[in-house]
Amino acid sequence: MKLLAIDAGNTRIKWGLHDGRQWLQRGHLAHNEIARLSTLAVPDRIIVSNVAGAAVAAAIAQAFPAGLMHTIRSTTRQCGVSNHYKHPAQLGSDRWAALIGAHQLGARTALVVTAGTALTVDALHAGEFLGGLIAPAISSCALRSRNTRHNWMQITANSTLSRPTLPMRSAAAASWR
Repeated sequence: MKLLAIDAGNTRIKWGLHDGRQWLQRGHLAHNEIARLSTLAVPDRIIVSNVAGAAVAAAIAQAFPAGLMHTIRSTTRQCGVSNHYKHPAQLGSDRWAALIGAHQLGARTALVVTAGTALTVDALHAGEFLGGLIAPAISSCALRSRNTRHNWMQITANSTLSRPTLPMRSAAAASWR
């Protein structure tokens, strides 16, 4: 069975075709290039994580025959992982998929870190998502001042925290039950 995995992020779309044993093809494209996905061989199933919005979701759906696509959505409990957000759907599907992946790989306790347009750090223990944080990626930090209302952490050129006690804004802090 061939599975096409699509990760539609804020900046670009990453994709990979897997046959159950290995990646057969992988690539990435800009949002305005979504139609190129339709040039891939039609897989048996498609799984999509989309944090880029409804227009991107619709364009991805148009690239493939109906009925093949499953869209990942954060829920209260899925695949052995519990999400205790007051509103579970507020957790990005990309972060939710990464937490489920860590759990499925056998991690009892894990810190799941991703770096793209944003830097995310999420804590997982015994199948429980304990919370996390999101901040601009290192390349974005140079664009922010510590005097902005966002109070983002500052990262120096050698990637060390210049003020390690400076709090970071967290979606979890705002949404946790």
